[in-house]
Amino acid sequence: MVRSFHEHLKSPLVSILVGLVFGVSLLILGIAYGGPGAFTPVTGWGSIKQVGGSVGMGFSPTDPNPGSTLAIKGSASLGSQFVGITAPFNSLIVEGDMGVGTANPGARLGIQNGGIIMGGTPQRGFPNERVPQGNTVSDMPETYPAASTPISITIGRDGLPLVAYMDGTNLKLIQCADITCSPPPTSSIITIADAAMGRFATMMIGSDGNPAIAFQADNIDEDNVLYFAHCNDSKCSALPTIKKIETDLDPNIYVAAAVGTDGFPVIAYLGLNSSAGGGKTLSVAKCDDLACNSVNIEDVVVLNSLCADSFGAHNSIAIGVDGYPTVVSYCRNNPRHFYFVHCMSNSCSTFDPPIKVDGTSVDVGKYASLAIGGDGLPVMAYYDNAINSGALKVAKCQTITCGTDTNPLLSRVVIADTIGFQDGLHASLAIGADGLPIVAYRVFDGANTGYLRVMKCGTSSCDAPLNGPLNPGVDIDNVPPSGGYPSVAIGADGLPIIAYVGFSGVDRIRVIHCGSESCVPYWTRR
Repeated sequence: MVRSFHEHLKSPLVSILVGLVFGVSLLILGIAYGGPGAFTPVTGWGSIKQVGGSVGMGFSPTDPNPGSTLAIKGSASLGSQFVGITAPFNSLIVEGDMGVGTANPGARLGIQNGGIIMGGTPQRGFPNERVPQGNTVSDMPETYPAASTPISITIGRDGLPLVAYMDGTNLKLIQCADITCSPPPTSSIITIADAAMGRFATMMIGSDGNPAIAFQADNIDEDNVLYFAHCNDSKCSALPTIKKIETDLDPNIYVAAAVGTDGFPVIAYLGLNSSAGGGKTLSVAKCDDLACNSVNIEDVVVLNSLCADSFGAHNSIAIGVDGYPTVVSYCRNNPRHFYFVHCMSNSCSTFDPPIKVDGTSVDVGKYASLAIGGDGLPVMAYYDNAINSGALKVAKCQTITCGTDTNPLLSRVVIADTIGFQDGLHASLAIGADGLPIVAYRVFDGANTGYLRVMKCGTSSCDAPLNGPLNPGVDIDNVPPSGGYPSVAIGADGLPIIAYVGFSGVDRIRVIHCGSESCVPYWTRR
């Protein structure tokens, strides 16, 4: 009988569980085995049902025959210290390492010659452990009017991308049906809000797992309004709850948003300075609930010596490892320089004096994108309009506060600077699965031949590209005039996915799912 039992050990799961039950099975079956089809109650152990080469444990006489070599009805514990612990119903608890397809797992879970699928999404390992993949391009059917504004992509709680954008009139959402965001009819496009809503849309996943979008709208009776839409399910399939945050703002308020440590949204935008002297300044709206039914607005007032007006344009926000918001911002009027603000409270009601990140030219800091690196320090991409025809830069803070206004602690590096080209337009930065930055941006040569380029950094400060010093980036869409307003996120498979304005006869939303961590198609380590 023992030989027959081993002959049927075909499943990798059985090889994992056999240590749990093999000795016990031998004892019980040696005592209770009554031949094929036998059902034997065993006092203190439960019941054994054996049919051919299949054995069931915990079975009752009316249960169906076991369908596997070993079937356990109930829970199982594995390990000398776990034998006295009751596992959750229909669950397995393991004290040591588990191996699937390997006799030497070498970790709590070791998988060989295969992968993991979570929620329908393959989870990929290191690049040298998989077949090289190409970049997957998905064109959405709707055109993208020239008057529209930035796109926002994020990953939903099901591991699938979501893309928010304005189609010229309405705020739309692409509900991607797979990790590459295949175009409709596979994926779906829905309208979130109409009536001239959706400019500067920025999307996040709330602490309830549902999408939320902050955006600007120009209503018939009100101009330049900041709105917040909170979705009522993970796909925003039902109409969201839309709240008005502030009215009568600048025509371009440059919205950015994140989720605070209390689980509620925090929104940065170019607001109106309510203090003496007025003017436009960086404002931070802190929501008191998921839907922003109640909100507290703080102005980050900057002295005229730093910025005469419009401090808060081209902003980006992230939550630091100390739990407080950090914001980067461009001064739009005299001088046109780039600043970093570290908040000292969840609402930014108190903040450290703004730090000048870059004032090396007469116009630097547009198209800013901020993230917290794998080392916990802020890193930001931005555009210098005064170097040649325009250059992409990356700055990296050396502390979570970036130093002080009198002693900034940061590094700056020029990433792309091609004479005659505008390198770095519409930069979007994310932190890859390896903890290092990746930047998607537009390159434009002034002759309507824009294209999309991606730079994968080889260090946390981006002072060396992953692909080598002579190749700082890869052009993943060079069909002009492509590359506008890219937004990059890291998918559930650990690979970048980018939504942007592509061109295929007309401008339209295009999504590229990268086949490697650097977006170089079919690239892998040997």
